[in-house]
Amino acid sequence: MVILLLPILPIITGSIAIILHRRTRLTQVLFFLSCLAVVVILLMQLNQERTLQIGGWGETGITVGFDALNLPFMLSSIIVAVAVSLSAMTRATYDGFFYGLIMILLGSLNAVYISRDLFNIYVTFELASIVGYILIAYGKKGKQIWAAMKYALLSTVGFSVFLIGAGLGYARTGSFSFLSLNEIGSLAGALIFAGLAVKSGLFFVSMWLPDVYDSTPAEIPLLSGIIIKAGDYLILRLIIYESFDWLAPMYLAVGTISAVIGAIYAMNARKSQRILAYHTFSQIGFIVTASNIHGAWHAFSHSIFKGLLLLSAGKIAERLKTQDLSKWKGKITVSEYIPLLIGSLAIIGFPLTSGYVTKGGIIDSVPLTGVIMLTIASVATVISFCKFVFIPLSKKKIKLPKLLIAAYVLLSSGIFFHGVIKFDYYKLVESLAVIGTGVMMYFLVRKYFRPISTRLEKLDESLVLFIGFMAVVLTMLVL
Repeated sequence: MVILLLPILPIITGSIAIILHRRTRLTQVLFFLSCLAVVVILLMQLNQERTLQIGGWGETGITVGFDALNLPFMLSSIIVAVAVSLSAMTRATYDGFFYGLIMILLGSLNAVYISRDLFNIYVTFELASIVGYILIAYGKKGKQIWAAMKYALLSTVGFSVFLIGAGLGYARTGSFSFLSLNEIGSLAGALIFAGLAVKSGLFFVSMWLPDVYDSTPAEIPLLSGIIIKAGDYLILRLIIYESFDWLAPMYLAVGTISAVIGAIYAMNARKSQRILAYHTFSQIGFIVTASNIHGAWHAFSHSIFKGLLLLSAGKIAERLKTQDLSKWKGKITVSEYIPLLIGSLAIIGFPLTSGYVTKGGIIDSVPLTGVIMLTIASVATVISFCKFVFIPLSKKKIKLPKLLIAAYVLLSSGIFFHGVIKFDYYKLVESLAVIGTGVMMYFLVRKYFRPISTRLEKLDESLVLFIGFMAVVLTMLVL
């Protein structure tokens, strides 16, 4: 029964925080107590697999579970949420309502991770998404409200398709339970996969993402990032069932294409947050290409190093009042540069960072076609982040808030701890070769970089892309 506390505790404490939102200090205490409780429960579940059925109604009952696939997603969510809250405490603009929303978001995501039936996943994921819409629009500025609306519209269309797929499965088996997923049929599987893709952060079907990164305060993209991971988790979770395993070639194709195209878009971008948004497409491509436990741990790794990048780059952009990297030259201080550098090293897979460990695991677990495509994406990633690594620094010094430093330290510690304890020499030469190639190519081709059209990010184009994606999935089903 203890695993039920993973969603229940944060949702209850979050609800209390919203009621007491005027007492900001109290809500902050509630937040950290709730996070501590979740961490303790997760530690109690390490190296264990648990399944619990509630109600005793067989396949029509509610089933929850915990195993090795849940763990990396839950750990990354809690680490990122704590880092966000530490950063938010340096601002006066966030009251108890904000911390309450984060707790409810954590609880609803944990409910997604432990749920073992499609209907509960639909309900809890939609709750997480609603909280996400509110957080994206939290600043009440026009661009933020539009970004939230765009996400809401595309997400609603996508998850309606997911619900249709779940309904077809129920009509065929009389159950939403994972126990019946081998029998729900390929059509239901195709619709469920297509619906999840919108929320997963894959290129072509998640084109709402750049607007969220581009228009919101530094803390918000981190939270939208952990919502994306729930979609990735479900894609990885469902591939093991017969109704979905025929989609494995689609996973490979979509994942590798997203990895490469996202990196190419980022390589040509000039604004910091757009570079990071496009690299979310790329790194999610790595996760989906693997579609195994290595992909799950890369999701953990990505949440941590991308969280550090988003937070540090977002804070720099806010101080300089621009995301244009050409206007950052000679203006970034050493204290601002260090977390930006650590995040950049992790995403390019530098040895002793988490990115090195998880990218190596993915490369070892995918077919040759995937290895080639992901290597191309990795080189393009190095080229992109050379823009951050080799940016000229200012000689001035600024004093960062202690809580912001604590957030940087937390995320950096996750990067290095994971990178050190799982370090293996066997990928060292390959990693350094990719990094060396990327650095050399950066200096050779950087003068040719030109931003690529953002037309695909428009709402109408995004809807057309999703319809086209569904058509491809259904065509695969027919063939």
